[in-house]
Amino acid sequence: MNIYCDDGSTNVKLAWFEGDELQTRVSANSFRHGWKVAEFSAATFNYQVGTLKYTWDSVSRDAIPTTNVEYQYGDLNLLAVHHALLNSGLEPQPVSLTVTLP
Repeated sequence: MNIYCDDGSTNVKLAWFEGDELQTRVSANSFRHGWKVAEFSAATFNYQVGTLKYTWDSVSRDAIPTTNVEYQYGDLNLLAVHHALLNSGLEPQPVSLTVTLP
């Protein structure tokens, strides 16, 4: 499956075709350092990249700034794309990912 990705500084935008129908998803870049215990009202996702721990949650006021060049070339950007794919609703499968340049 071919997936097209705009891994922007505030959101990751995904697009692909299911048959002739275009599908799109948007995932906000809302990560902070450390892990968080899930609350009943909001989805929380914890990740570890090497020794660094991150949590994604849509209401974090401690979100790591992503509007800088370091983010665009760093591990957190890769994690944001990974998170978007995991939450896209697609079944796990081999994909060809085409991304925009920073």
